[in-house]
Amino acid sequence: MILRREIKMDFKQMQYFLCLAQERNMTRAARRLNIVQPALSMRIARLEASLCKQLFFRTPEGVVLTPAGEEFERLVAPIIRDIDRAREEMARLDGKIAGRVKRRHDQFCGANHPADLDAPDCGSLSRYRALGVRGL
Repeated sequence: MILRREIKMDFKQMQYFLCLAQERNMTRAARRLNIVQPALSMRIARLEASLCKQLFFRTPEGVVLTPAGEEFERLVAPIIRDIDRAREEMARLDGKIAGRVKRRHDQFCGANHPADLDAPDCGSLSRYRALGVRGL
């Protein structure tokens, strides 16, 4: 009889993993995820423990994906995209606006640009986050 260890993984762990893989720095990834760095570090450590694999090498400059981490990124990225797409499609069925909004600081917060009149306040984007707009 072969015993298999149950792997527990949730959507947030996959999101956190991908964000850290992209940022290559715990502090920047935590800031982008709007969580504190120790919480991100703990979630990543839990994910690594549940997979019985080290996903990142920790260095003084940040983190680097291990070979297992590179493979995990390859496997998880399409899952996250598919889940995001499914959410957007379901929201569209209800007539809600869905999708991601990206902004560049210099594009929306420059001087004398016609869009500045309608641009969000660059210091506070909480009203957009409260509406469910992600990616700001």
